Amino acid sequence: FLFHFPYLIYIDVSSFKEDIKRLDLKKQDKTFLIPQTTISSFTFDEIKRIIDEKSTLTSFISPCKLYDSRAREAIDFLKDKNIDKSFFIVVGDKSSSNANEILNQVKKIYPSIEAKIVLSATQLDIEKLKNRDIFISSATSASLKQVEDLVDELKSILQD
Repeated sequence: FLFHFPYLIYIDVSSFKEDIKRLDLKKQDKTFLIPQTTISSFTFDEIKRIIDEKSTLTSFISPCKLYDSRAREAIDFLKDKNIDKSFFIVVGDKSSSNANEILNQVKKIYPSIEAKIVLSATQLDIEKLKNRDIFISSATSASLKQVEDLVDELKSILQD
């Protein structure tokens, strides 16, 4: 959805291309871009490019570098892996935009990978994990203890 106030425009990332096209921006309009911090740099760069074509992008605030590095690391790490034999887990809350963005970026690059956001092994279908390579990343809001607890749970369950 799109909100447009005299000096404020809110663009939903899920439909940003359509939203930006509907904006009545002129090249002489000056635009300052403030993204949600957990937007991927890929999406952010595309939004910047489209807005700059329609108006003058005067400045912007960059997305969260920690989130972006986690998403990029996950994508890079998986590039040599057998995606059909892999299961990707993001440790985090399902309501976390950060966790969802990491998952979305991985799924964007590897659409066939099975993946899920969880805080506990009880949220997983253990049968789907058997005979799979399991890769774990975490949202920036997940603690080291939550990640370690999940790893311990999975080791215990999958060793049986």
